[in-house]
Amino acid sequence: MKVLGLDTSTTSTGYAVLDEKNLISYGTIKTPRKADLLDKIIYIEEHVKQIIKAKEVEFIVIEDLAVTRSATTTKALAGLLYYLLIEFRKRDMLVVQVRPSEWRKVCKIKGKCRQELKENAIKHVKNVYNLNVNNDEADAICIAEYAKSLEVEEV
Repeated sequence: MKVLGLDTSTTSTGYAVLDEKNLISYGTIKTPRKADLLDKIIYIEEHVKQIIKAKEVEFIVIEDLAVTRSATTTKALAGLLYYLLIEFRKRDMLVVQVRPSEWRKVCKIKGKCRQELKENAIKHVKNVYNLNVNNDEADAICIAEYAKSLEVEEV
């Protein structure tokens, strides 16, 4: 079963596609800088839709909303998350939301602050896949790895 892991952001969304044994694809969806929030959300959804089709994704794991200090950022991330969830529901996609602490536990990512957690996710990907990735890609790969800990029936 091919799984898509998503670390969403309105500026730089990390994605990774894994099957039972291999990392098939990963990358970052960077939104146009001058686009407004709604155009950024649509841009991300269109790119995610292309990845799902091209890689024949059957299952999606998306990081759940983590509340930030900024109300504006929290609202933007919530809007993106729920727009994607609605679009996935319309397509009858199998989707699981995962809290950051849950996928980090599965991947054994520890740290005392956000920066240390990001660095340790990058190190994890380097150790497991021998890849140099950015923090969005590392998180997305780890989020996709989380799917291995779930018992999911094929659809």
